[in-house]
Amino acid sequence: MEYLCLDIKYVYVHADKRNYYLLTILDVFSRKTVDQIFQKNIRQMDVINAFRRINQEYGIKGNNRTK
Repeated sequence: MEYLCLDIKYVYVHADKRNYYLLTILDVFSRKTVDQIFQKNIRQMDVINAFRRINQEYGIKGNNRTK
């Protein structure tokens, strides 16, 4: 993975008569979706858990730049 991009969309679900949140985390370089969350609410821990799943599957490497 090179760079990750997060995209949030509001999706109206007619059966529930309400909006849901769709959070998609993409690898910008490969354009691959690496994780998605579709829920009524997306909390901070949901995003943290998504990054934990991504780290387990792909291994997230930090920025190696020096100052």
